[in-house]
Amino acid sequence: MSVPELAALTNDRERIQHEIERLNAEFEHARLEEKIREDHRKQELDALQANVTKREEKLDKILKKEREKITLIDEDERKLEKIDVQIDRDKKSLARFDQQRDRDAEMLRTVTENLQRAFYTNDSISTDMKRETEKLQKEEDGMRATMDSLRRQIHEESTIIAMLDKHLDSDQREFDSLNEAETIRATEAERVATELQTKVDTLTDNVTNLETNDVKTKESLGSLKHNLLDVNENYVKDKDQLVQAKTSISSQHEQAS
Repeated sequence: MSVPELAALTNDRERIQHEIERLNAEFEHARLEEKIREDHRKQELDALQANVTKREEKLDKILKKEREKITLIDEDERKLEKIDVQIDRDKKSLARFDQQRDRDAEMLRTVTENLQRAFYTNDSISTDMKRETEKLQKEEDGMRATMDSLRRQIHEESTIIAMLDKHLDSDQREFDSLNEAETIRATEAERVATELQTKVDTLTDNVTNLETNDVKTKESLGSLKHNLLDVNENYVKDKDQLVQAKTSISSQHEQAS
């Protein structure tokens, strides 16, 4: 081999060596950049995973609160059922009081009729005493006893009437109180039922919104995962191409040597 050919070959070898070094430097630079991008993608993925974890924890807290609200609603419904039971009991008590009042009124009518008959009897006796003075004189002791008995009966029946009047007044006050209490309970029951329905509607809207947000989050994560897979696939392809280029250059270098 001549000197010029040897010099040319040496120059080619140096040029190839410089090219290999340049390619190695570019490959190392590309590898570092890819590593940086990979680290950045990993950080983004970790951040996304952290956000997903936070959202899941937040969703768990919200679901826990919703379950607690549902428990409170169930308790309010049980309270409402107890109120309905108490209203039924009060209605039954009111019916019993009405029956007792009817019995007391019937007793009052009976006593009034007895008093009227007693007064009629007293008037009849007074008329007979005026008309038959001599005859009544002989029966004076008996008539006095009869009059005393009638007075005692009138006094006793007057006492009974007064007691019945008190009972009727008391029953009327209790009846009015029960009516007022039933009205208050019915109003409260209607208010509680309205509040419960409002809470149920609010909970339903919240659950719907949570489900919608959860679906959107899952879709976003799926799209991100697909993009990451594409990036990784491109990285592998680029890496393979660089390795093949390096191998080809090394082969050429060996052949040249």
